[in-house]
Amino acid sequence: MHRLGLLRWIALGLLVSGCSASRTDRPSPAVAATTDKAALFGDPSLVPTRRGERAREELGQADAITRALTVLPPVQQAHVDVELPDRAKRGPPRVLAVIRVDHGSDRAALQDRAERIASTVAGPDATIEALVVPGETAPVDPAAPTPWPLLLGVLGLGYFAGMLVERARRVRRPGARRRAR
Repeated sequence: MHRLGLLRWIALGLLVSGCSASRTDRPSPAVAATTDKAALFGDPSLVPTRRGERAREELGQADAITRALTVLPPVQQAHVDVELPDRAKRGPPRVLAVIRVDHGSDRAALQDRAERIASTVAGPDATIEALVVPGETAPVDPAAPTPWPLLLGVLGLGYFAGMLVERARRVRRPGARRRAR
């Protein structure tokens, strides 16, 4: 048996034995502990408690504000958190809204609209903090030229692939002649 053939059989055997191993002998990844309100109190089938009901009401108000904000045209994403006061603590509800908007949109006008929407849902005496931040992606200029390092990298990869194919053909040709004899 040729040395190359023996190496192929060994590699095939290792591959088959690795694929046939059961998944139960591997340790399972640790489950991440979730501490947000939706994970703790979002299930309505839980036994109702005062704390759970307050958390569900907070989640409902936050969801209503989030849906209203995402309808606005320049809004890419919105995250809202509502904190209702305990019965022992008398005070206004608190609302925090983080809004990600398109570049070039009027942030001051959007912040004012977000505060009005939140006060409509949470109540007129609610303490509202609305943060409006620009979106993650900047607008792309279609007339912008492609950067030259990228072009050189693509050309280099193409040249390398061509050399690799040519060398593979040269290595195979002498082996094919030996088998034919």
